[in-house]
Amino acid sequence: MKKYITIYVFLLLPVFLLSSCMSLFLPKEPEPFQTGILAGPIYLNFQANLKFSVPIGWTAYAGAEAQAETQKVVDSEIGNIKGLSFSELDFVCVNYNTGSNVLIGYELIPRNDDFDKIIDKTIENLKKQATDTGIVITIIDSFDQTIAGRDYRVEVAESTMRGITIHTYMCFAKIDSYACMIFVVPNDCVDPNETFDNIIVNISEAA
Repeated sequence: MKKYITIYVFLLLPVFLLSSCMSLFLPKEPEPFQTGILAGPIYLNFQANLKFSVPIGWTAYAGAEAQAETQKVVDSEIGNIKGLSFSELDFVCVNYNTGSNVLIGYELIPRNDDFDKIIDKTIENLKKQATDTGIVITIIDSFDQTIAGRDYRVEVAESTMRGITIHTYMCFAKIDSYACMIFVVPNDCVDPNETFDNIIVNISEAA
């Protein structure tokens, strides 16, 4: 049982972070961002021009199934958290043996605003929301990364939940009027091959 609780912590924390980020953006437009699909072991979202090749041994969910699976895990492990929503979560991929995972979501952002300033404000608000729930988040690194031919801003968040320290690589890019958010949690303590760099090589252009 302890093993599964530990694995779920690796998924719960990035879920909380991603959901908190989404709650800080704007309501959906009449035509929301395109929903991705799973075609065998491949996740595709053509509007984002993203393809994720699911590694062997990982479990993937897309669209409504990703939202439902995430809600089920959260409800069973920590119960209801006010304001936590998964409506814009489009993809979840988890290695249930190690806890490493990838989450992808798309959320509407204010028009004509500076994207970096939006992300700065989002992160500060995220830290406050996390603190209110007893989670301390520290940004320990920031860098730019090209993912699937697009420039992403990456913020590395160190946080602790249930006594476990987790590093979440929060990747942000602007696509049309939306923020594309790719959150990667590598557990290279269990599997040294599951590093951020080794996980994101599974992401490429869909077209």
